Amino acid sequence: MIHITGDWYIDIDEHSYNLQQYAGETVDKDGKLRKNWKNVTYHGSLDLALMQFQKNQIRNALAEKDMELAEAIEVVQTFNYMLKESVEKVMNAERSEE
Repeated sequence: MIHITGDWYIDIDEHSYNLQQYAGETVDKDGKLRKNWKNVTYHGSLDLALMQFQKNQIRNALAEKDMELAEAIEVVQTFNYMLKESVEKVMNAERSEE
């Protein structure tokens, strides 16, 4: 599983990249702590999953309030920077494992 930022992750299996949001923890019948995940979207590649995450975050941020064009551009640039930082963190971690 790849941590993007905050409570957002990408789960990878042999067929897809699943964009997921951490939805908290519950205690199951056996008394064990269980993490809950909300599947948001499924994608065929990592870059498509990251682009969808970026689109979702930007859309949600822009929908929160009315704003001027300059403010909207700043929101988009902020999320682009945040995503770039997350991707660089993952790439650096992969390089250090080699």
